[in-house]
Amino acid sequence: MPRPTANIVLVLGSLIMGLLIAEGGIRIFAPQPMSGTIFDYGPRGYRVSRSNGTALFSVGDREGIYHFMPPHLRGMRQPPTDAERILALGDSFTFGIGLSEEDTYVAKLQKKIDSVFGEDRIALLNAGIGGSGTAEHLAFLEDFGNEIAPRVVLEFVSIDDFNRAQRSPLYSLRSADSLELDEGTVPTSRLKKLSDSDAYNFAIQHIHVAQLMRRAVLDVFLFPVTPNVAAVAAEQTKSTSATSPDQQRLARALFRRMKAWCASHEAKLAVVNNGWQQYDWLPELLASEGIPAFDAAPIVRSVIALDPASYIIPGDGHPNAQGAAVTAEAVWPFIENFVRENK
Repeated sequence: MPRPTANIVLVLGSLIMGLLIAEGGIRIFAPQPMSGTIFDYGPRGYRVSRSNGTALFSVGDREGIYHFMPPHLRGMRQPPTDAERILALGDSFTFGIGLSEEDTYVAKLQKKIDSVFGEDRIALLNAGIGGSGTAEHLAFLEDFGNEIAPRVVLEFVSIDDFNRAQRSPLYSLRSADSLELDEGTVPTSRLKKLSDSDAYNFAIQHIHVAQLMRRAVLDVFLFPVTPNVAAVAAEQTKSTSATSPDQQRLARALFRRMKAWCASHEAKLAVVNNGWQQYDWLPELLASEGIPAFDAAPIVRSVIALDPASYIIPGDGHPNAQGAAVTAEAVWPFIENFVRENK
């Protein structure tokens, strides 16, 4: 074997051996909490949930598996073809970060729907997207709504939705005195696409060295400070969220466009505040647009304020199963009535 080739083989062999030794050592002495990527990309470059397969998760003190189904929905099985469909739009609270399927408030609401209206007659589809805002929810509806064909669309409002909407390049107000929207796209780098690829997902779910490197990068460059669970809980139960007049105008334009999509597709729209953040201005805005709405904040916040840490995932801040149950119980009477009226 020529010397250059032999040197290359020797270097590669040493590298592989070193990685195997490191992998074994980490598995024995510092096993990593394994988690995979949950994201894919929509046609305009924004992140959506994966459309198939599974992903391991490790959030706070919780571990499990997320399941996905087309088109970019969280779930384990497609609903019957003759079931009427309700599309649930929202962020990570709606998706149920750190929760098993049955513990999300979408799944808890599905159980209530089944008990009242019969199993497999109405399907509540979870289109929650981690880190998303109202702009991404509208984009998802416009990009995938035809395929899903919902009879009802529920937009679940959560923490920071309107700040995220303003930061998003997907929609912007055309002028200061107009509610017309200009459309844009989200730049998507090759590195981002690689980080959501099947190969990367396999590596971080099965190779502890890869997961350790991933967490190191996230801790150093993206999340240098681990959130204090009590501080997160306290922040979520403070007074109303600061929302600028420009954000409120953008929210009005986004909700108006959601309503227009629903009207043109013979679907009904309702906006539900999941209760973890209060927006005093939102009910009046939605009423002026003729959009049915329910604000669960007075109920949910009064419950979690008694003992915030009991309702969130330790070290994370998202609702745990008990916190998700509080939202489900609070919003159910409105959703039951809305479904009856539009069934």
